[in-house]
Amino acid sequence: MHLFRRTFLKCAMGSTVLAGLPRFAQAAPAGDYIDVDSAIAAAQEKSVVAGWNEKLMNIAFRAFAPPTVTSRALAIMNGALYDVWAYLDLPQAVGRNRFFTTAITRAQGADPQFQTIALTAAAAAVLKSLFPAFAAEITAYGDKLGLGGRYPWVIPATRVGEEAAQHMLNERAHDGSNQLGDLHPGAYSDYTGYTPVNSPTTMVDPDHWQPLPYQKCVTPFWGKVKPFALKSGDQFRPDAPPSLFSTQMQAEMQELLDLNANLTPDQILICEYWGDNSRLPWIRFAEMLAYRQGFSLGQEIRLFRALGFALHDAMVATWDAKMAYDFARPQSAIRTLFANRMLNNWTAAGVVRVAGSAWTPYLYTPPFPEYVSAHSVAGHAAAAVLEHFARGPVRFRQKASPTVTLYWDSFLDAAAQAGFSRRLGGIHFLHGDLNGRTLGTKVGRNVLDAWA
Repeated sequence: MHLFRRTFLKCAMGSTVLAGLPRFAQAAPAGDYIDVDSAIAAAQEKSVVAGWNEKLMNIAFRAFAPPTVTSRALAIMNGALYDVWAYLDLPQAVGRNRFFTTAITRAQGADPQFQTIALTAAAAAVLKSLFPAFAAEITAYGDKLGLGGRYPWVIPATRVGEEAAQHMLNERAHDGSNQLGDLHPGAYSDYTGYTPVNSPTTMVDPDHWQPLPYQKCVTPFWGKVKPFALKSGDQFRPDAPPSLFSTQMQAEMQELLDLNANLTPDQILICEYWGDNSRLPWIRFAEMLAYRQGFSLGQEIRLFRALGFALHDAMVATWDAKMAYDFARPQSAIRTLFANRMLNNWTAAGVVRVAGSAWTPYLYTPPFPEYVSAHSVAGHAAAAVLEHFARGPVRFRQKASPTVTLYWDSFLDAAAQAGFSRRLGGIHFLHGDLNGRTLGTKVGRNVLDAWA
């Protein structure tokens, strides 16, 4: 038996308050856990669906798209992929679908190469519309998969994909996202006239969000965007958060101060793992699941459609709550209510004593209100979908650094850690995390009821 100098982290699912708190062990039965990185590498090599989802997330990251815009893109693209698959898979639909005009034979619909081209054409058309600055890259990736080839069947397959994409884009053109700038000049610009109660330099009401210097609230109108399964963004809106001056919030602020002052290197890695938008955890967990459990093309497409819709509706519901309550972030709350106290504050040079008015969280405070946590909502909505599609328990692991591996006993386990990581990072309160988990679970189940 060989022992390796590594730290293995597992997410404990203990008390409600500590849910997501990591526990540490010197060893873990690695063979019992799916290696995420190797699974997704194989999935992306094998699956056109996994490949296009990876491409979307990579482009969205480089385009600096906020989570709201990215989740909508996932929903639109995977919705279009589902429409293509449904048209090709059901012979009785050929020539009769309301938005497909390209007739195909049953043999074409069942041909894997035809399917790949049709799915690729749909994904490419959606992404070019949503991320036009990356059109050349999208075209090149499509060409690599056979789009634009000289075989006669490429033309009808391409038309099928493009028709599906255009239908989905038309359906979402006026969904409240303001992608076209028709509600207010500028794509995805605010049309609600939102103005923060507090300015970066003036605190009017501590219970409300205060932007940092140079911050502008990201997509404050997103709670008005049309969901895919929810009736509206406020369908499951949680109760209002308590005032910062309440006993509960005083305790929650103290929890964040204690967590920050005692951050360990392992906890910092958890913060950074879930804070790194290039990791694409929920999309990659889906790639892992579909590959390791041998999903058929139809099963994989159903999974990604449900996941895309769940993430989109999660962001709509999250932003509805964020803007309805406009609640303060921990940084402004602690700097205001603990201004005259000396506090222990983590820094790269170690823990130092600072005035409360100068306290800083480990993670950078995002440019939108606190309540509820988007990580908690998205994580639990995604976990509900993944748990539904999984054939039995799934345990998995992924490297957070060259020397540290994260272990999860379920998708809910990972979702809890995602929510807790935002408290470790000092950018969310306990209630924003836990109520976000509840909201996400409701959203995920609602999507499954409507679309699974």
